[in-house]
Amino acid sequence: MLSPETGEIREFFFGIQGSEIRAETPSGKKHPFIWITTALLNGVARFDPNTGRIEHFQNPLILGLTSEDTVDGCEVVWVSSIPHNALISVNSKTGRVSYVTIPDTVTLEPVSVPPFVVFAVNYGPGNAIWFNKVAFNQVGSYALDANCSMNEDDSYYATK
Repeated sequence: MLSPETGEIREFFFGIQGSEIRAETPSGKKHPFIWITTALLNGVARFDPNTGRIEHFQNPLILGLTSEDTVDGCEVVWVSSIPHNALISVNSKTGRVSYVTIPDTVTLEPVSVPPFVVFAVNYGPGNAIWFNKVAFNQVGSYALDANCSMNEDDSYYATK
């Protein structure tokens, strides 16, 4: 991390194989984090650049390979999981991990049928999570609740 004041570069060793930085907590927040997909560990990690602390959140679906993540306006992190037809969500306030099954999925685990191959996720445009279905050359979206409402278990709070 480069300090604009001193020009000093501060390096951090993640110790996480197959990691890839994809999203940050929205700017303007009091304590921004950097979110890192941990493909080979099947999860996502939250890195605090102010303290150097790393916290890992495990994908609840077995045999996953997390590829991309995005942070929505309610500070929920959404992660794609290959080979699952699902979007993994991490409530950054509570740490609870859940997932949303993409419609038309016949079997979710251990490998989804049919295999949509959801690789990319993005928050916006609009208050929605956009994702691709590579194998079918399609793009889909989930419209999110503008009030950041969640179920009792901090799971899926999008509107269908």
